[in-house]
Amino acid sequence: MPTHDELAIQPIQSAANQDDERTNLADLILEKIAAHEAATVREPRIQGGGPPENAVELPAKVVEVYSK
Repeated sequence: MPTHDELAIQPIQSAANQDDERTNLADLILEKIAAHEAATVREPRIQGGGPPENAVELPAKVVEVYSK
């Protein structure tokens, strides 16, 4: 599903393509990247993976500030 920003620039891109049939390689690459990122579901990246007894507990204030 296209994002708000993608929907906003579609008319501009369509008008530009009608006037000039040449295609910019950078535009093609960025379009493919945007389509791939929109279709990809990202899961949070978990770092570490050591044993739970070696885990470090973060102070509640740190969790609160960085969770906003």
